[in-house]
Amino acid sequence: MFQKGAIFGLLLCLFLSAHAQNRWSKVYYQESDAIGTAISDSYDPGILVAGKHGHNSSNYAWLVKTDVNGDLLWEKTIGDPSSNIKISDISQNQYGDLFIAGLTGYYNNIYYDPLVMKFNSCGEKEWCKVFYTDWNNSAKHIVSTRDGGCVAVITYMKEDLQDDRICLAKFSSEGSLLWEYCYNSPDTSLNNEEPYDLIITPDLGFLISGRCYYQNPLNPNQYWPKAYFIKVDSSGMFEWETIVNKEVVDVGGHGWNSVLNMDSIYYYSSISQYYYSSNYEAAALLKMNLYGEIVGIYELAEPSDYGKIVELLLISDSTFAASAVWGNQWVALPPKAVIIDTLGTIIYQRELIDNEMMSYTCKTFDNKLMFLTNKYEESSNWYDTYLVKLNEELIDDTIYSISFLYDTLCPTAILSDTIVQNACDVIVGIDERKDKFANHKQSMFSLYPNPATSFVNIQTHNDNDVKTFHFTVYDMFGRKQEEIQIPKGQKEIQIGVSDYPQGIYVAVLRSERKMLDRKKFIVNHQAAY
Repeated sequence: MFQKGAIFGLLLCLFLSAHAQNRWSKVYYQESDAIGTAISDSYDPGILVAGKHGHNSSNYAWLVKTDVNGDLLWEKTIGDPSSNIKISDISQNQYGDLFIAGLTGYYNNIYYDPLVMKFNSCGEKEWCKVFYTDWNNSAKHIVSTRDGGCVAVITYMKEDLQDDRICLAKFSSEGSLLWEYCYNSPDTSLNNEEPYDLIITPDLGFLISGRCYYQNPLNPNQYWPKAYFIKVDSSGMFEWETIVNKEVVDVGGHGWNSVLNMDSIYYYSSISQYYYSSNYEAAALLKMNLYGEIVGIYELAEPSDYGKIVELLLISDSTFAASAVWGNQWVALPPKAVIIDTLGTIIYQRELIDNEMMSYTCKTFDNKLMFLTNKYEESSNWYDTYLVKLNEELIDDTIYSISFLYDTLCPTAILSDTIVQNACDVIVGIDERKDKFANHKQSMFSLYPNPATSFVNIQTHNDNDVKTFHFTVYDMFGRKQEEIQIPKGQKEIQIGVSDYPQGIYVAVLRSERKMLDRKKFIVNHQAAY
């Protein structure tokens, strides 16, 4: 074991000490109009990049994989000449499975529908899901979960666009829809929510970063955008929301994305703070505890009349990398890469390329920083996609000469080909998606004892015209444990849990058309009644 580790360490040192041949900057699709929209590190040393052809609507999206030097390994063209498609986000797990989130017009000639797809480790489409509606909406962000599945942020799931603007959908590894909930705040001063980011939390729940419009307490006809965060548990149940500066009249903003510190004690978020009286936008770092309580807001140290910071990335226990921009808001400014500390102090900064678009970023296998950005070329009237790789001091990385193995989880070489977004499972039935925050709803059933040792009793408040209740138990990974029908008139059932592994479970009560109530309970076989 020691000998193998020593050999690997020697090879890695040789790899990392290889001399630079030229600046690490790569450009893709110079022969066509293409925009990069998402980036992710791979389970091997490669990098995955997704985008679309055409800066307006696009008939084809693209997914490429590069080696450590940015050279193409393979390319997947995704789409169909008769419909539009866009990839918004990608996520790969430790098994080599790749999930994408986006939108497609394949099933609707007028509107876009949310699209979620899974590719196996050989780049082959395993399943495809489309949420069909008669209005424009999309899947904005996606994360892969420990159980081999994924969770996607779905937007605008109600036709009037006032409710169900932020929803989560959980899929199993095989593509089964395990749960789907929308989060509509009970705070009537809030509207027009928009999600920008999704991460997995230390308890395997999910944190959504975004913005909402919040009512000015001095003028009920006026709403300002505010940074907005929603935390849910691993079964999709709402836990808390945070509206930044909601009590402050003059300050608004956006919450762009969030990361955890290495000790999993705090969330740090890149936010914008708008000062309306002075028409000033400040880039800032927000610090929250795990309960959504704001610990501090630190405006970045760069003095300017305009600032914005997005795509925050943790690189050590005390530093972050991000894409940012500073300067006169009335002049086109080239965004830059920055390194900041936990108090928002700028440590390093540099321009990436001479462009006007913010960057996406990820951390590579060798702890370097990869920035994905796009540049508009006036001569051709189209965009080119760029990758720039830097170290933690924002110095150009080296071009490596040592070869690495890629796609080792696939027994054959991955071929470049075209994948049509057809044969998708179409998900309908939006009445089932409506979900006010659970702890603000009228309780529809009681559950006891809790903790339970060998059984739980369920008492329903069946005082309406529902013919049949459906009672389902899920574990904390969203896997269905049991489902029972409760006919009208029966108000109590008993479920045996002696075979359940100890842990936390979620009981869900539904009618034929919608979810009515949810409750957590604990199974502890050593607990006393």
